[in-house]
Amino acid sequence: MAAEKRTLSPRCTPVAEVEFDDSERRPSIAVLEAVAEAAAVDVVELPPIHSHIDLEAIDTLFRRDPGQGSSDFVFSFCFEKWRVFIKGDGRVLVCEASATAESTPIFDSVPP
Repeated sequence: MAAEKRTLSPRCTPVAEVEFDDSERRPSIAVLEAVAEAAAVDVVELPPIHSHIDLEAIDTLFRRDPGQGSSDFVFSFCFEKWRVFIKGDGRVLVCEASATAESTPIFDSVPP
């Protein structure tokens, strides 16, 4: 029996998207770059993120070893005024947490 897929539809509109690939860009770096892009600042101008999320854990969760893990895995957290979504296929999306919008899919689908 095939696994049912569900759509991830938060009530926000993505304002930044960055992709990562372990061989060229670590997931944690992509998160920082996506939040900086959303905030229209340089990465070094961001407030410290370590009290909100463990960046080493992000790198571990989203390590893209061949044959390991799921590209459908999605993790989200809030940092400052941003809602950050990380998907196992190598995409990071950032929404402004306070801005509500129609509930629309931000990733094609995620497993139940």
